Amino acid sequence: MRKTLTPGAVCCLLAAVTTIYKVAAAPITFSIDPQSKITISGNVAGIPLQEQGARSLTTTFSGSIIADVTGWSIKFTGGSQIDARTNGVWEPLPGGGPGSAPADFRALATTPFGAANGAFRNLLLDVTSSVLTLNNGNFDSAALAFGFLAESSSTFDYSAGLLGSGSRTLSGLATNRVTSGATLTSVGGADTLTIKIDTEFKFRAISEDDSTARLAGQLVASRAVLPVISSIVFRDQTLVIRVEGTGGQPYRLQSSTNLRAWSPRAADVTMESNQQVFSARPSGALEFFRLSQ
Repeated sequence: MRKTLTPGAVCCLLAAVTTIYKVAAAPITFSIDPQSKITISGNVAGIPLQEQGARSLTTTFSGSIIADVTGWSIKFTGGSQIDARTNGVWEPLPGGGPGSAPADFRALATTPFGAANGAFRNLLLDVTSSVLTLNNGNFDSAALAFGFLAESSSTFDYSAGLLGSGSRTLSGLATNRVTSGATLTSVGGADTLTIKIDTEFKFRAISEDDSTARLAGQLVASRAVLPVISSIVFRDQTLVIRVEGTGGQPYRLQSSTNLRAWSPRAADVTMESNQQVFSARPSGALEFFRLSQ
């Protein structure tokens, strides 16, 4: 069984076990960093969206990204909450009425009948994929599919003068256009997920799929890594204990014969790739091991 280590006295395992195998990947939650930033572009009924107000078409994101991760693969399982932050108070009101209210993005379109104001609100996205190969921390970002969460009430509110006003629900899936720029790295006790995004959604303003919302930018999400004992192998009269996720921080091996009294345990310690490896001679008695900082 895979065990999670916590600082101090962390994980006990029976030394008599010859091999402990890793379990299948479990969902990991990455917290989206405020440096994540996306710009929206596109058109409404064929009329290009323009910026109205400084950075009205750019906002930061918060929330979470959920993925299954092994040492060689990553899969985005769904259930992520990629949440656009409000970037200002913009026209029109929800539903397209006169006035202003908080919105994630604000756009202007110039029509033959005058200016049309639009506001994107409550944008909340999910991301899914098949199992993707990790190659030195890189993976194929074009295999990612982004979609609006049904429960998010993501909308585009508009007021276009003679062309009318109203609100359109944003829905559907869109694949990523970026084939590179997706990485999973481990530095200083943290795993960091970086995903470049360029994806386009269709929606209805006047007729079906006559409008587009293109999202381009970068998501950065991370999670603190707690060390885990990945395996214990008895080989050549030596116990070899491998620990992943130490973040370069040294851990000490302790042992006990009764799970109550613990003492330092002599062992050779080496580093192999991102693993800390303890090699110890068995004492001959029933013996339990744990790690501590």
